[in-house]
Amino acid sequence: MAKQLLAMDNNLNLWLETVDPSSRLVTKVQVDGNTEASNWQALDANTIYVKGTDGNLWLEKGPFGQVPLPSCGSNNIQQQNQCRIQVDANVASVNNTSAYYGIYGPMGAPAGFCALDDNTVFVLGSDRKLWLEYGPFGQIPLPNQAPTLGPPRSCRFLIDGNVINYQPIPSPVDDFYLSGQIYVLGFDGNLWLEWGPFYSGSSGRVLVDANVLDFWAIDGNRCLVEGLDGNLWLEYGPFGQVPLPTFPTQFPPALLPVGFSPFPPSARFQVDGNVGFYTWLNENPNDRTDQVAVCGMDLNLWLEKGPFGQVPPSRVQIDGNVGGVALPGWLGDVSSTSGDFLVLGWDQNLWWEIGPFGQVPLPQCNGPVSSTSGCRTLIDSNVDDCQVIPETGYGTFLAALTRRRSKAAFLRKKRAEKQEVRKSFPL
Repeated sequence: MAKQLLAMDNNLNLWLETVDPSSRLVTKVQVDGNTEASNWQALDANTIYVKGTDGNLWLEKGPFGQVPLPSCGSNNIQQQNQCRIQVDANVASVNNTSAYYGIYGPMGAPAGFCALDDNTVFVLGSDRKLWLEYGPFGQIPLPNQAPTLGPPRSCRFLIDGNVINYQPIPSPVDDFYLSGQIYVLGFDGNLWLEWGPFYSGSSGRVLVDANVLDFWAIDGNRCLVEGLDGNLWLEYGPFGQVPLPTFPTQFPPALLPVGFSPFPPSARFQVDGNVGFYTWLNENPNDRTDQVAVCGMDLNLWLEKGPFGQVPPSRVQIDGNVGGVALPGWLGDVSSTSGDFLVLGWDQNLWWEIGPFGQVPLPQCNGPVSSTSGCRTLIDSNVDDCQVIPETGYGTFLAALTRRRSKAAFLRKKRAEKQEVRKSFPL
């Protein structure tokens, strides 16, 4: 089955690329131009949200190839093809953040938007107000109003203000405004877990941590948190105590019966230090330990395996001189030494790398993917950013998290910017 991804070149053109696993041939078609790095999201190969450099956010329907697509004839975009409809304007840009956050967030830019499906999207405005917006789209801005009976339609609800970054937790899309959960990072470095109902002024929140530079939410009770000192922690709720008690190491989950927790409540364990970017991957299917891909400030990319608490943890190197990474999930779950990643080098070459890992760099692959391992294939060059297209069955909502999980992280020069941010804050 062909594999697909979005890739943005260094001329700000966005491409839909298709990789044939047997021949390794890559074909591409242009989706749009003048796009902003990390501010686009594919729900599938035919439905893509795209934010332009002018701050306008569009929902675009393929097949693609015409740039720009014409406007849709009506706001019922679900029934149309080869057109686009405007979702919002003045969407937050990766270039207009404060001095505190003139950097890229977890696995990419602070998200100007995060779509749950083709009718529901979080939008962060240039004024740093975070909204939950429901279509049909086309009216700019959508009215700010309480929902009527049934799913919300053509309206928006304010979630929070002074927002730097955010990440929603999976929840039924139509009910998110009632009881959904979302992590929100403010300009003051405080990270909150917030929950609905958002429209009534009665939403609630609890403080997860302070002096936070970055984070990666796993679920409503687990979160990777990066402090201003560059230390990365795996934190478990219930939250509210700051900082959480620090434990030296997790109990090995393989020694516990299924269903028993390998950690005490309200605790944190250090994963690594001096981190650049990272992504939580999955629980190892063999022993139920957590796995995290971590790229250090030295640009070495590691596959790290719990139990965490000791630094460095058990780990194997994936690659070096890395400018960004994406987890395709094309070949299934990642194990302690194997799996597959899209790896964007500092030289802007994009590679599909297949484990087992440990040799750096991996040799070039020969033959179809099904018969190769421990090798890599060049997908494209002059790439600034990328995102994997969710495959059938992956789930509409999880496509939103795929945007964070799969987009290229360090664009060029961002490593130096992150170091400057740390220097500007007392630790």
